[in-house]
Amino acid sequence: NAYFLIFLITSASLCTFAIPPSNSHGRLQITCTLLLTSVTFRWVVNKSLPTISYLTALDVYAIASIVALCIINVFHGVVSYLYYNQIYLATYLTPTNISELQLSLYPEYSICRIDRYGFFILSFIFCLYQILILLWTFWKPYKRRRSMKRKDEKTRVEFMNKINNSEPPNGM
Repeated sequence: NAYFLIFLITSASLCTFAIPPSNSHGRLQITCTLLLTSVTFRWVVNKSLPTISYLTALDVYAIASIVALCIINVFHGVVSYLYYNQIYLATYLTPTNISELQLSLYPEYSICRIDRYGFFILSFIFCLYQILILLWTFWKPYKRRRSMKRKDEKTRVEFMNKINNSEPPNGM
């Protein structure tokens, strides 16, 4: 249950890319809220589970999700800085001809393109991470079961060899 809830919180951060870069305060507000939600959820889950001295798979997944939220938050901050820096520069440049006017409109287009590339790259990394976690979640217990089955078979063969090689007791 906790895996799925952490997945939902983290995947909701990808929805912030639907907000235009011009509304950066909205993007940052939503991403920071999701980050705080994720940290609080991790804290609540840790309080409800028994205390152990090592990181569990759930801890690693939750920490990786918090790191992903931080990366998305930093990305939105950088895009916001670039956007407002370009808008600030464009307001002080008064275009005198058509080519300068097109040049002053270009930064917003390039920032939207950077934002779109960031969305595709972060979405790809997020999906790849989810697939790898899913495979690891099923592969690790399967590998352990196979190892235990081999050990059981080896122990059974050794036990049968001991029984077959032992001498019958005296008196029979």
